[in-house]
Amino acid sequence: KVSDERVVVQAIKAGAQDCLVKGQGDGNLLVRSLRYAIERKQAEERLAYLAQYDHLTGLANRTLFRDRLTQALARADRNDQQVALMFLDLDNFKVINDTLGHDAGDVVLQAVAERLKKCVGVTDTVARLGGDEFIIILDGLPKSDVPVIVAQKIINAYRDKTKIEDVF
Repeated sequence: KVSDERVVVQAIKAGAQDCLVKGQGDGNLLVRSLRYAIERKQAEERLAYLAQYDHLTGLANRTLFRDRLTQALARADRNDQQVALMFLDLDNFKVINDTLGHDAGDVVLQAVAERLKKCVGVTDTVARLGGDEFIIILDGLPKSDVPVIVAQKIINAYRDKTKIEDVF
């Protein structure tokens, strides 16, 4: 039994979160250990998501944007393609926060994020850099007019003004 305790201590020092000793414990202990392992895995995945995605919009955050841009540039160089970056800043957004409150501003940012995602391809990246600043990576472009087409889609998506009442 002393050797079992040493093994358990070594396992914990090596990073184990829980330990079951053969022949000891019952079904409840096994169920508890499995439940804890599942909860730890879900917590790890949630933390990884929060480290890479904007909590408000679900878009890539600044960290993930940088990583995706680095990868896109490397692919473009390797495949003789182009990458386009589009920077968008919402005009007069401060007025929404100042007059209607930050909750209204958050709803507007979420609506903007959804519209932007609909304007790009599934392999492109839409990121929120912070505040009312968004950036889009159009990846793997052959030498073409795709950025102009996407820009026109974005303009068209915002051509019809949205009433704040429609957003709530």
